[in-house]
Amino acid sequence: NSIAGIFSYCTALTSVSAPELQTLPTQMLYYCQALEEAVFPKVSTVNSGVFNYCTNLTKIDLGGAITRLSSAFMAYANKVTALILRGVTTVPTLGSTTFNNTAIKSGTCYVYVPKELEATFKVASNWSTYASQIRAIEDYPEICG
Repeated sequence: NSIAGIFSYCTALTSVSAPELQTLPTQMLYYCQALEEAVFPKVSTVNSGVFNYCTNLTKIDLGGAITRLSSAFMAYANKVTALILRGVTTVPTLGSTTFNNTAIKSGTCYVYVPKELEATFKVASNWSTYASQIRAIEDYPEICG
């Protein structure tokens, strides 16, 4: 894929938003250490390594109907406190190691989902481990807007 890693190692990018983008390519923002916020309102496909080593990233806001979160899509992005999954209509498939080496795994990041899916997320395969970190988007307007 010719766009894999398109912004890798960018030192200037502090925020990114792509209103029409539907797929996040493999390692798209890999090692973007200045990046603090990423907003993708229509993304429904998240490939591996997208946010790896984005060490200042605090918020990932994804708006599409994501059905699967790739392994290691946010590894070592340990300052992320909010992963917002706005557009999900079902609980995305999650590998047992997807959140290894992440702020979710260490307990410092919350996953915000539509209120009608909150209970389903909390009992879903591989998500149940993080049940105490799953919150309804509607209950946190100060974070989710």
